[in-house]
Amino acid sequence: MSSNQAVDPFLTLKDIEAITQVNPSTIYRWIDKNLFPAPIKLGVNCVRWRTSAINAWQESLENKVF
Repeated sequence: MSSNQAVDPFLTLKDIEAITQVNPSTIYRWIDKNLFPAPIKLGVNCVRWRTSAINAWQESLENKVF
């Protein structure tokens, strides 16, 4: 990878919990309602989220009018 390419690391469910401060059940409920980015399945028991997807989700919340 060249030095000018952006890195978009994967986040674990624990990372997502720390970022959102909500339980996994809430995260998965939001996914089912299309309110949160779906994870990328990397294996049978392995899911991860792209950092860029979570950042975009956070920005969308900031721009949402309630």
